[in-house]
Amino acid sequence: MIEDAQEILVFTGAGLSTESGIPDFRSPGGVWDRYNSSDFYFQKIISDEKTREKYWKMSTEFYDTMKDAEPNIAHTAIRTLEDRGKLLAIVTQNIDHLHHKAGNSPDKIIEIHGTAFSVSCLNCGKSYDREEIEQR
Repeated sequence: MIEDAQEILVFTGAGLSTESGIPDFRSPGGVWDRYNSSDFYFQKIISDEKTREKYWKMSTEFYDTMKDAEPNIAHTAIRTLEDRGKLLAIVTQNIDHLHHKAGNSPDKIIEIHGTAFSVSCLNCGKSYDREEIEQR
């Protein structure tokens, strides 16, 4: 099927990156085993300083895992689709940047939940490199 296909649209989620050492949110041992997801509702984050502190604690732990993670064989396979001219796009729930690290073209990657590698100011909308924010 892949050989005969002219264009392939790839959808990815957390399961793709667990091989790279990034835990998912819902499985046993995942992020929601250590944190209550309702603590991170947007309205709660913007209205409560303690919630923002909790969010940044969780986010920093997760970012520290992601920043050193390497693409796995599945990411490489998707890159091969692009190299062969068959990849229409990657639609991913993942915020880990592993499709970028695998070498896929940024214009082919649609990150529906955003990325952990940039941070946007809630007041002015300016975007910052995550590493710059982590240094603060």
